[in-house]
Amino acid sequence: MAEFGRTVDNTDFLEMVEARGRLYPDVRDYLRARPGHGGRRRSVVAGIQEQDSVETAGDLLAQWDVVFYPSLIVHGQGDVVAHRVLRRSRYSRTAIVQRDEHPVIMVAQDVTRAEADAAWRSVTEGARAATLESLLAEYGGR
Repeated sequence: MAEFGRTVDNTDFLEMVEARGRLYPDVRDYLRARPGHGGRRRSVVAGIQEQDSVETAGDLLAQWDVVFYPSLIVHGQGDVVAHRVLRRSRYSRTAIVQRDEHPVIMVAQDVTRAEADAAWRSVTEGARAATLESLLAEYGGR
């Protein structure tokens, strides 16, 4: 099985995430699986690519928003969740092929907002391309 940090195509990427138990079909399923995490979501980063477009095969590039869902039970903690918001054509950065908000990936659970922001900062400072894949790899190493 491929590990985070190694570029794979879109289908393999989602299969890898699903194998780790982090993939939900949509927001409702995530909220059912994580009761008590339905607070008002707050953005960590918007519009990041799934993987580095230079190394990704295929005609579509997925774009994701990463959000923090605060816990309604434990003050100061919450989950970091990524929503796929659209797919763009590789050859036309303005042409949106498909809008959607699913699937949903749990990036990290029961962390503070400061930890979520620090992980994203670490990715932007160290990665060649700041992508969802690099954020997942950052959390995998913690």
